[in-house]
Amino acid sequence: MRRRLALAAVALAAVVLVVVVTSAPTPRQLGARLLEGPAFGVAHEGEDRWLVGVDPESLRPRRGRRLRLAASLKGWALSPDRSRLVVATGRRSDLVFIDGVRMRALGRVEIGARGAVAALAWSRRDRVTMVLAAPARFSAVGVTTVVTIDAHERRVIARRRLRARLSRVARTRDALVLLLAPPALIGPATLAAVDAAGRVDLLSLDGVSAGVLPARAAGGRPLAHVRRPALAVDPRGRRAYVLPAAPQVIEVDLERRRVRHHWLSVRRPLLERIRDLLDAPAAAAPVVGPVRSAAWLGHGRIAVAGYDAYVWRRPTGAVEQATRPAGLRLVDTRDWSVRTLDENATAFHAAAGLLLTTGPDNRGITAYRPDGRRAFKLLDDRTVEIVATTGALALVRVASAPAVQIVDLTRGRVIATLAALRLLPERAPGPWD
Repeated sequence: MRRRLALAAVALAAVVLVVVVTSAPTPRQLGARLLEGPAFGVAHEGEDRWLVGVDPESLRPRRGRRLRLAASLKGWALSPDRSRLVVATGRRSDLVFIDGVRMRALGRVEIGARGAVAALAWSRRDRVTMVLAAPARFSAVGVTTVVTIDAHERRVIARRRLRARLSRVARTRDALVLLLAPPALIGPATLAAVDAAGRVDLLSLDGVSAGVLPARAAGGRPLAHVRRPALAVDPRGRRAYVLPAAPQVIEVDLERRRVRHHWLSVRRPLLERIRDLLDAPAAAAPVVGPVRSAAWLGHGRIAVAGYDAYVWRRPTGAVEQATRPAGLRLVDTRDWSVRTLDENATAFHAAAGLLLTTGPDNRGITAYRPDGRRAFKLLDDRTVEIVATTGALALVRVASAPAVQIVDLTRGRVIATLAALRLLPERAPGPWD
């Protein structure tokens, strides 16, 4: 019996759009298989939403069985054999297990904990791990909950509540790594390794600060001082890397619980240093906070990008908030050297062996190879947003356009336009990535 699912919406999980083939050749015509294994999406028909299978070559919904959804997904994960899904639903973030072959609900699990879905992992056939975090991005109070679910019996078997704010989430093949901060201030950070069985191993990181501290600017306007270091892990889960705003990397051996600090060899061009001086407003207040994100690229390389936020007062007395790009940089852990790829970048996506970022004012897309060489540029004259990536595809929203462009990253070209079918990446993107 099909069960009607009540699914609550999340903006960052809305990687769901529809395929309207443009004049460009389809992936099938190009002879490409851009999605590996079973793929899923959400098709829109008027006010109705349906969970459907997606053909990995044509990128169109498969004919046959589909499951009706009452609202958008908050989070999802695929089973190790990719035949089943688990999706987060409802205000309580309850879970629904779905047979992806027959397109029918198998059962619902009440989580019994509050928070936004920060991570959902199905790393083992019989275990699902869920991480819930404080929903407000810069709220003063932080609580992180790790929930372990038996995927066969579909019941909660462990629930651990950490009195800490979640700052970052990274994933290995069979575990989650969390970067935690004090719940209501900026202070020493903690690393938490969560294995497939739901066990949580905590390790303090001396010399690394993270968190949020509420504050008020002149005139009583609420602000928040923020410290959000970047976090990257190697896929085997042996090492984690924490990258603060300072030219430093904290290397954590997760198996031996050892922490090492490495200072980076940063060579900044003279023009870049002069630009920083000229860009700083004369009446700037202390920096509100640095925010960084990172990803492990393999072969000893880590990509990191971000921005520094600050507030300043205009001559009229008005308080304004602004950001300064930290740039997209490549860290080589073999000699701890740094190479700047794009000094104007504030964020990036790692997909199909490439690093994707947008230009100043989010105009155009530039793709870099891990060795720092530029692979291609697209949509130079358009204001764009990289919504998500999946397989060898990037989903790109173009300003003032109702649909989303599908970019084939292997060829560096737009191959189709999405308008009503959402492709679900292997995992839901979120603000803690």
